[in-house]
Amino acid sequence: RAAEQTGDADLAQRENYLMKACLRGLAESGDGAAQRPYLVTHVSDEYDLLAALNKEVAQQRQVSNERGLFDVILCTDGSELWFDVSSSLTTPSFT
Repeated sequence: RAAEQTGDADLAQRENYLMKACLRGLAESGDGAAQRPYLVTHVSDEYDLLAALNKEVAQQRQVSNERGLFDVILCTDGSELWFDVSSSLTTPSFT
């Protein structure tokens, strides 16, 4: 949006392409079911994917089990989407 507002059409086009590629990657990481949750790195990824899927949050809860830590979002349309947030708890190793 910033590139569009400053009139930089080339940058806006590149940024739009990258945004769509990232959303595709998130969407292809799972199907949102408990057995195949979407893999996210940041909570903001959840909301970006929800917006792309035209979903709105009705409720949110966290589930921890032997498979990891999950954000479970109940959407206003009655669907439930699972997001694996386990990787967000891992401290990166910089060597």
